[in-house]
Amino acid sequence: MSEDFSKFVRGFSITGVGTLYIALVFYLSALLAVNLLGPTQYGLFSLAFMVPNVAISFLLLGLDVTIARYIAYLLGKNNEEKALKCAQTILLVRLCVSIVIFVVFYLISTPLAAILGEDIAVGLKLLSLYISAYLMTRYLMAVLQGYFLMKERVTAEALLNTLNLILLVPLAYLGFGYLSPILSFLISLLFSIAVTLYFLEKARIPVFRIQFEGFHALKEYLKFSFYVYMSDSFHIVYIWVGTAVIKIYSMPVETVGYYRAMFSITNAVIIISYGLTIVLFPMLSELNARKEHVRLAFSLKKVIKFTMALSVPAAFGMLLLSRPFLSFLFPAYVPAVSLLQIFSFRMIFLPLWSVLATALLTLDREKTQANLSMVLCGISFALSLALGIFSVEGIAVANSISLAGVVLLQYRMLKKRVPDINAGPVLKFCLSSAVMCGVVWLVLQVPAGNIVKVLVSLMCGIIVYSLAVLKIGAVSPEDIDLMRSALTAFGRMGRPLEFVLDLAQKIQGQ
Repeated sequence: MSEDFSKFVRGFSITGVGTLYIALVFYLSALLAVNLLGPTQYGLFSLAFMVPNVAISFLLLGLDVTIARYIAYLLGKNNEEKALKCAQTILLVRLCVSIVIFVVFYLISTPLAAILGEDIAVGLKLLSLYISAYLMTRYLMAVLQGYFLMKERVTAEALLNTLNLILLVPLAYLGFGYLSPILSFLISLLFSIAVTLYFLEKARIPVFRIQFEGFHALKEYLKFSFYVYMSDSFHIVYIWVGTAVIKIYSMPVETVGYYRAMFSITNAVIIISYGLTIVLFPMLSELNARKEHVRLAFSLKKVIKFTMALSVPAAFGMLLLSRPFLSFLFPAYVPAVSLLQIFSFRMIFLPLWSVLATALLTLDREKTQANLSMVLCGISFALSLALGIFSVEGIAVANSISLAGVVLLQYRMLKKRVPDINAGPVLKFCLSSAVMCGVVWLVLQVPAGNIVKVLVSLMCGIIVYSLAVLKIGAVSPEDIDLMRSALTAFGRMGRPLEFVLDLAQKIQGQ
């Protein structure tokens, strides 16, 4: 393996560990927000957060992906000066958008609250500042990503999520209600901006010493970012389609809380692909610039395989553990157990959507990805309207089915661009997950408390699934060698994990 590819493997390992930490903090934050606020206040937060969340997808303009892609591409061409000018030029656009949207959204907050029919005007005004802070944070993170400063990017994001978790508890107990997560998000974003600027200055990347590269270069960036913008925008709309249909059918605000809470729990599975796509954007861009097609195909196959290896058992496990999981962590949401069971199927396809979208966008298929996002949004809305007549569970089914269908289309389109890729040993992952579920089901039959059932099921499930994928060859010796290479990013701290990989090789009979 060349030094260049080793760099990518180390990047995957750093973001992977960071993502695990971020996932833990995310789940703790979700647990606290859902339990401390309760269905009504969480429903109000979801309604207030829905509008800016959808707006952000449009306001990003696809520029974050554009920055990461072009900087990595230009660095792959050894053109560091143009890479910096790209970052500085796009900063001008982001600053203008951030200032204008803050003023506009602040002014429309009160009438918007009246349209939504809930007293959330204060929350919407705070979210106007949140939008601007979020846009700047995303820009700075994308610059770090493009320059392959993965350790710094993961550190900044980990600090952001940690501070958000720390602030959420006192704000909730002080009686801020649905404003608590909004305030904690806002303060954390402002802090992350300061941290990221420090990292960029330390790396001598003066993005705020603005240079305008010219309208011709800006036109090139905006042409690419338009399709990224379309893809992200329609995907965010898809995420909120269910909530909108619930309001169309005038269901109670508690239903919004139940739906959004279960959606958020399963949506956290995106963490599986998140750490991979952070590295995938610059990696594919750089390999594409160098026309290293064999290595590109190899990298994609491994990323898709690792994604499936994690998402399939996560979905099977959530389906089986949904009731004790809610009873243990979210007792107020037990009536929504059927929603969680339905959404568990999304956990297979959501990480794949993220990985395949990244590949299509960076491999000159940005228009295809934009069209697929539009199809996803349209199918989800039509099915939600049709099935929502019966119940909120029908809306959840519509959301899950539409995602699965469009992911299959994504894979088909990507295979036309990179014929050598494949989805990996999917049947072996499913078989191993089925064996895991058999053991978990037996654990759930034991008369014990929900906390014991969940923890023991997780421990036994992980062990049994790991043994199964090793024994039936779903994980190859080559995969274990890659994992071993990844441990070099942590120096001595990674040596204890060498024992685990040695044990895995013995189980495989090597």
